[in-house]
Amino acid sequence: MIGIFDSGVGGLSALRAARELLPTRNFLYFGDTAHVPYGNRSPDAILRHTRTSLRFLCEAGVEAILVACGTASATALPRLRGEFSIPIFGIIEPTVEAALSATKNYRIAIAATKRTVESGAFSSALLCREARVRARGFPCPLFVPLVENGVLDKDDPLLHLAICRHLSPLRTFGADVLILGCTHFPLLADAIGEIYRGVALIDSGRAAATQLLSLPPRVERGECRFCVSDDPHSFENTAELLLGHAIRAERVKPHCSEF
Repeated sequence: MIGIFDSGVGGLSALRAARELLPTRNFLYFGDTAHVPYGNRSPDAILRHTRTSLRFLCEAGVEAILVACGTASATALPRLRGEFSIPIFGIIEPTVEAALSATKNYRIAIAATKRTVESGAFSSALLCREARVRARGFPCPLFVPLVENGVLDKDDPLLHLAICRHLSPLRTFGADVLILGCTHFPLLADAIGEIYRGVALIDSGRAAATQLLSLPPRVERGECRFCVSDDPHSFENTAELLLGHAIRAERVKPHCSEF
């Protein structure tokens, strides 16, 4: 069984891709919905909540974890990997590789949470691999709440306003690639692509899921269990919109981590 973790529903973009790539594997998805969004929280809080979530998944018996959360990958994962004995994957490295493969002019924009942009994780990783890159981060604090509340229709005027508000300098910057650096954001790709045609959108959830192909092959039942740390009903409703079928989620209470 493979664990997938996000602060809320955004990691479902990674889960959807992972199930396409590994249809016979079992998955345990954990959304820390009691603390979503992570992007506006302090680094210490992100570290604490991420550690608690990873411990919950390990105690549930997963053999590997995909941290399908850009903020946790950028802020907490570098400090936490050494605390766990199983493989733990983040979204930064595979997303950067996909962006570099797609760019022609080496101007790459990153749409992410405020905390991820401030960390510089994507920009640093891009520059480490390609010195010609000019990278610019765009904090998009409205995107996660919109996704969590099921505002996904590309024709929704509220969504259109939020995209224009956060990404309006994109054309002036001249980017030919936009990294969707939070796994919530690929769920808005249709709307973003409609406004910024000609800019390649990099789906961080799908890019991250490809790392799971490195795990030993197993034939399981192809099942998925969903757990959340707060009321499951709103999660279930939004997940149905994203996955195209109804799910049932359990509310769990992972033990708090101490530093």
